[in-house]
Amino acid sequence: MEKKLKDIILPAYNKCTGFGGICKDYVIWDPKNGHIPRGYCGALGRIEEVKLVLVMAEPGNPSNQEKYFGPTQEDYLQEHINYVSFKNGNKFHSNVRLILSLCFPDMEFSEIFKKVWITESVLCSTGPDKSSTGTVPKCVVKECGNRYLKAQRQLFENAYWVAVGAKARNRMQSLKIFFNEAIIHPAPPAGLTKKAIDSWESMAKAFRQQYF
Repeated sequence: MEKKLKDIILPAYNKCTGFGGICKDYVIWDPKNGHIPRGYCGALGRIEEVKLVLVMAEPGNPSNQEKYFGPTQEDYLQEHINYVSFKNGNKFHSNVRLILSLCFPDMEFSEIFKKVWITESVLCSTGPDKSSTGTVPKCVVKECGNRYLKAQRQLFENAYWVAVGAKARNRMQSLKIFFNEAIIHPAPPAGLTKKAIDSWESMAKAFRQQYF
């Protein structure tokens, strides 16, 4: 991960003022149980190589194996980079890999992850019940979006931006962050439908026409 991208993400760990301010009643900081700002991956090459950005809503609940020990900002960031691979075999991950394969056909995933950045509109596990299924307050969306997502939008200004699912689409619209297209979320049940696959194929076709 290049320094310019690290400089955007690193303040989310420990020093994000949202934890002690607007977000304090809604977000979780519990590294030993997997709750840190997370859900991003990719951009393994140079910033200029990134052609596609996928924006999800917020990270889901961590798995039982997902634990972070820090203690520094750099440690948390690197631990998360090492953890996320989209290789664990669940349907959401396999559908994300399908989307990437449609956008970059006949390309090894080690190369694809130099050309794609996957991120979240809100970086923390949130909601009134502090779970991935809770409603995220607008104040949290605004705080996190203005602090992190807008900076990423500026950094990857020449990439093709895709809102993944209705929540990400609505949040980006409310933040006035431009995106090229919105697609159906790859998680079940929506991600199991033909309509979802059609939306991914349509997006991938438009993306390839622009960048290849």
